[in-house]
Amino acid sequence: MWLLLLPTLGVGTLGLWAYSLRWPRIIDGDGIRLRSGRQVPWTSIKGLGVVKSRVDAELTRLDIHFDGGVAQVPVGLLDNGPAIASEIRAKLPQLKRH
Repeated sequence: MWLLLLPTLGVGTLGLWAYSLRWPRIIDGDGIRLRSGRQVPWTSIKGLGVVKSRVDAELTRLDIHFDGGVAQVPVGLLDNGPAIASEIRAKLPQLKRH
């Protein structure tokens, strides 16, 4: 992220930082706390989007749709991403998949 600071005059770094605010910081029994500080309770989640790779059809991202936005879980970038994704999907089995 910092490598983009000089070539883009800070705009690239600022864009990546703003984009990362939609990622979860904490996932627990109460819900999801985003990096922006917003708490999303499990009851306000309306849908779950599953994004898979075109190459090998592996799960790369979960999009959690809630009142007021979408949180993205970058499963492919996390060390224990598949375990986190399966926990989220188990917590939300009744939701409509987007």
